[in-house]
Amino acid sequence: MIKQSELTFDLQKLRMRHLDEEQYFEMRNNEFPIESQSIFRTSDYKNIDKIDFELSSTVFRDFIEDIFGIEFGIDADGSSNHRNKLNTIIGRTVSTERGKTTVLTFNEYSEIIKSDEFTEFIVQYMNPREPLVSQRKKMLDELMFLQNNRYNASPEYVQAVRLKNIQVSQVINQLFPDLSKKIRDQITDENIFESADDENLFTEIMNYESVGLITDDDINIADLNDVSLLAIFLDSINKWNEDDESD
Repeated sequence: MIKQSELTFDLQKLRMRHLDEEQYFEMRNNEFPIESQSIFRTSDYKNIDKIDFELSSTVFRDFIEDIFGIEFGIDADGSSNHRNKLNTIIGRTVSTERGKTTVLTFNEYSEIIKSDEFTEFIVQYMNPREPLVSQRKKMLDELMFLQNNRYNASPEYVQAVRLKNIQVSQVINQLFPDLSKKIRDQITDENIFESADDENLFTEIMNYESVGLITDDDINIADLNDVSLLAIFLDSINKWNEDDESD
C-alpha cells in the first residue's frame, strides 16, 4: 500500500518508482527480444508494465490536506463539503462504499488527478497560508505536476506537438532525404508491403491524421512537400499512439 510520504502528482516518478523492474524486463526480453525489428503497439506493453501500486482513499485525502491545506477533519470548517466533493470525484472513476476504505490502482489515480474536476477542486479550496509556509515549495511543485498532467490533453499541447513535429521533420528530411519518398510509396503502392499486417498497421496510423491523407480523395500526395508529408506522418503516429494508450 502506498504511503503518504511516497505520494505525488508526478505520474512519471510514481510509475518508475513502483514499476516491478525485474518482472518487467524479464517479460519484455522474453516477449519482445532486442533483435526483433517489429513495431509494437503501446497496448502490447500494457500487460508487462506492472505497477505495484495500491492507494487508499484515506492516504490520498491526508496527502491533499497536508500539501494543500484542504481540511477533511470532522471538526474543521467546511470539512464535510470537502469530503463530499472529493468522494464524488473519486466515485466517478471507482465504486465506493460508505464506511469502507476505497483502494485506487495507478490507472484510477491517474485518471482522477488528470480530470478538470479534480484540478478545480484543489484550486478552489487550497489554503496557501500558514501553517503550510514550510511546505510552500512542495505545494507549488505538486500544483505544477497537476497542471502539467492536465495540459498534456489540451489543444495548446496538441499545437505545441505539431510545431515540434514540423521542426523534427525539417531535420529528418535533411538527414534522410529519401524517407518521404518511401512514405509516399507506401501510401500509393499497395504492393510495397511485405505482409497484410504491415499494410494494416500503416493504414491505421495514417487514418489518425485529421486531413485524411488516405481516406480523402481531395488530398493529392504529390502536392505535399516532403516536410509537410513527414510532419503529417509524425502527427498520425502521435494520435495513433495516444488513442492506443487510452484503450
